[in-house]
Amino acid sequence: YEILIGLVGSEMCIRDRAAIFDTETTNIGEGAETRAYPILYIFNDLRDTPLESYTPDTDDVRFYRRTSEALAYIDVLITYGRTRGYVPIIAAYNLMFDMQTLLLELAQSYTIEVNAQTASSVYTLDLCIDGNVVCRFWDTFYLEMGGLRAMGETCGLPKAVGDWDYTLARTPETPLTEEELFYARRDVQVIPQYLQWLLRANHWLTPDMLGCRVLLSLIHISEP
Repeated sequence: YEILIGLVGSEMCIRDRAAIFDTETTNIGEGAETRAYPILYIFNDLRDTPLESYTPDTDDVRFYRRTSEALAYIDVLITYGRTRGYVPIIAAYNLMFDMQTLLLELAQSYTIEVNAQTASSVYTLDLCIDGNVVCRFWDTFYLEMGGLRAMGETCGLPKAVGDWDYTLARTPETPLTEEELFYARRDVQVIPQYLQWLLRANHWLTPDMLGCRVLLSLIHISEP
């Protein structure tokens, strides 16, 4: 059986996972001078999909090629949540890597608060207006630190492997193949499938706890 060790978050009204977020990057430079920058922002929109009934066959994955488009989509989620009286959660894996090109722009419009181990290892990152949280980013790395591949193996939805060539220099205008888009899509499908598995494996766990009252650390224990 499983024991979920929860880091208790705030009691703010957070009811829905609004989206799953990831980026795909291209590398420039060599060795210690290698730098990665995103050429694709991927969001799996979960606003109309309860985690309990999620299926990758009918999800709503959106691709954005530019930072401005990703920021505009985040604003849409915030507006959607505010009109319905809840704080949307955007879940990711290894969050701070994917947030690097968004943070400066987000800081121009929102106050940013974090629940973190270190400057580069956060559990949650909250966007605030006038002291009120309007959006939460949640790093699911702390639920399964073995990587998205381990998540996929656990929940039965394998992470795609090998279809994205990180040695190829790209720009936001570079066309992407169907295989590359499948690879990018799968990463934002594994996380909600894994969260659904958690809900089924832990009978006491409810969707509203994820990203709010429960943030991290799944321990597997064999039954006697």
